[in-house]
Amino acid sequence: SQPSAFLADRYGKVSNVLAGCSILAVSVAALPYVSSYTSLLAALFPMAIGSTVMHSTPTALTSDLSSTRQRSQALSLLRTSGDTGMVAGAICAGFIASVSSIEHAFLLNSSVLACSTAVFAYAQRLHPSSPAVLHPIQPPHHQQLQHPELMHKATKNEDLNHLSVQKNENKRS
Repeated sequence: SQPSAFLADRYGKVSNVLAGCSILAVSVAALPYVSSYTSLLAALFPMAIGSTVMHSTPTALTSDLSSTRQRSQALSLLRTSGDTGMVAGAICAGFIASVSSIEHAFLLNSSVLACSTAVFAYAQRLHPSSPAVLHPIQPPHHQQLQHPELMHKATKNEDLNHLSVQKNENKRS
């Protein structure tokens, strides 16, 4: 989404992920205490914001941190692990709600999300991301390519890569 992309470019993708996860964790923890339609909206509005931030930013971060050759594999792994987590989380939350209470299910979900956020933040301190991710003031890649000289270089490199792929395919034939 455009607002989360703007925030990621302005403050960094890592910051976006941390903020989105934190907002989601707090919002999910608030759900058991909802007692009216107004309080439900008060809990769901920040949840929608956190979810919006978390929908696109990890994909952009993964694309930035993976090499061109490994990008499709990295994005597939991100998507598969995310989908698996959604299914496993729903099953676990349903089980906890059936043996305990819906409140415990929401609170456990929030706790897991908060712990995951803390682990991600700690991992970023141990293994800082690339400079493009840590220093978001730099313009995005597509803006850098608007300079005519850089566009010529990018086009030339793409042409060379295309020729190299064709040459390798011809060797296989």
